[in-house]
Amino acid sequence: MEHVPPKFKSTGFNCPFCNAFAHQEWKSVFTDTTSYAFISEFELSQCVRCNSMSIWVRKKLAFPSYSIAPIAAVDMPDQIKAVFDEARAIVATSPKGAAALLRLAIQELCDSLLKTSGSNLNQAIGDLVKQGMPKKVQQALDLVRVIGNNAVHPGQIDFNDNNDIALKLFGLVNAIVNIMITQPKEIDDLYNVLPKIARESIEKRDVSK
Repeated sequence: MEHVPPKFKSTGFNCPFCNAFAHQEWKSVFTDTTSYAFISEFELSQCVRCNSMSIWVRKKLAFPSYSIAPIAAVDMPDQIKAVFDEARAIVATSPKGAAALLRLAIQELCDSLLKTSGSNLNQAIGDLVKQGMPKKVQQALDLVRVIGNNAVHPGQIDFNDNNDIALKLFGLVNAIVNIMITQPKEIDDLYNVLPKIARESIEKRDVSK
């Protein structure tokens, strides 16, 4: 499901506490006086799943601190996740910087998949294509590569109006990890449940003659 960042007065988004997409109940804040004066600058949203309460000040989330970008995929390698999380931390204030960091993240991901280090990213993507990487993954990698490169070159891609472009890159990186790491892992785990005799029969069938 698509990550939905917290938004003022929205009735549903990913909770900044439990990260689940959940219904939000909004509450006004009143002073502790006999008049119960309404404090217009403050609002509270409560997650119906974890019951945690977020504090909003002047229509902006004040507590807890929260990144508007989705969290890293579960199977993302630690060294890549560290770069991904650094990009998450700055995307609201520096979408260009986040895009550049995500380019670095896929550089390290490609090195991990190829079991190399310090390779040229464009060449690394080409090498993965030669190894049978799906075309859509190649396109996702090239999107992050080119946009990440252009983020540090003024005028080529406009990040100034909003950070939608940078946010979409986070989803692409997660999708790449899902296709290249999570899905093969899940298939391997399930395949190993097959009886040994069945696996041996399949291997014999597929041996080159």
